[in-house]
Amino acid sequence: MGSNARARRARRKASVVRGRPHDNGLRVERIDVSDAPVGPDIVVPPLEHVLQAIAGAPAADDWQAIRKVVVPIFPRARPFPAGYPAPLTALVPPGVLVAFAADVGPALMMITKQQLEVLGITQTELVAEGLANLIGHAAQVPRTAIVRQSVGDLPVAALQTGLSIGSVLVLVPDQLRRLFGPTPALFLAPLRDVLLGLRADVDLDVAAWLFDEFASQDPNCLPPIAYRFDGERVSTASLGGVAGLARGRLA
Repeated sequence: MGSNARARRARRKASVVRGRPHDNGLRVERIDVSDAPVGPDIVVPPLEHVLQAIAGAPAADDWQAIRKVVVPIFPRARPFPAGYPAPLTALVPPGVLVAFAADVGPALMMITKQQLEVLGITQTELVAEGLANLIGHAAQVPRTAIVRQSVGDLPVAALQTGLSIGSVLVLVPDQLRRLFGPTPALFLAPLRDVLLGLRADVDLDVAAWLFDEFASQDPNCLPPIAYRFDGERVSTASLGGVAGLARGRLA
């Protein structure tokens, strides 16, 4: 990770043409790197790989196929373009909004309220299936995937799962305990698949600086929120007053 605390080899899910429907009826999220450059440590899948994944994705009305790949995701900090259909969101413990998407490899295909009606399911069913899939994916992540280093005199435990679920592990405290141990900690989720574990008593200004070091590399970063873990439960704390993102970087 190095002294500048940048996310080495950080991967994110890329997608294609903003807001445009595809043959299967789903919509996908994309960064246009021409006007939203990513940092040197962000790897973007080739567009042809994304298109292939979309072509093989489940149809928008095929719940039996979608239910196997739907996952919860944190909505990105940067607003969607005007006219882009808002993803369906739900409030889940520890009191955070999550969206839901079909994970088809190099693309995350967002589920909207309109699509929920097409699928013929309730929001409760979608939330339950997404969280169940998250628990199943999380169980595949080994503790050896955690990299423990220091930034100055601050110990940092960094996790990148390779499954695009790093950030949302804060929704499953049992998995946090399994992976990071029962010691109270403060977690940061700056990018989709990056989770950083810090000492529970870390100064929030320091935590916000570290968050910004990672988040500033990707315009599709996540909102500046810290997650306090007491060994059993997770609660939230805002970094908005001190994080660089709150100073208008995403405007």
